[in-house]
Amino acid sequence: MVKPHPHAGATYKVIARKDGAFEVEVTVPYAKTPVTITGLSTRAEAERWIARHQAAIAAGAPDKRRSFLFRPAPKPK
Repeated sequence: MVKPHPHAGATYKVIARKDGAFEVEVTVPYAKTPVTITGLSTRAEAERWIARHQAAIAAGAPDKRRSFLFRPAPKPK
């Protein structure tokens, strides 16, 4: 069974900054404050970030038990 993602039900707001960049304000249910994602150059980039985040949420909660499988390979000596 796939667990629901902890960010399920998040809402998004794209904010245009005065310097021409964009931010995404993410409000997660039960969180005390919204989170702001910065460093997005265009509105399209902000919308792509939202789409990727929504896809990750739709996939369900990440399996934290498997995180050890994704460690970077050791550097050769």
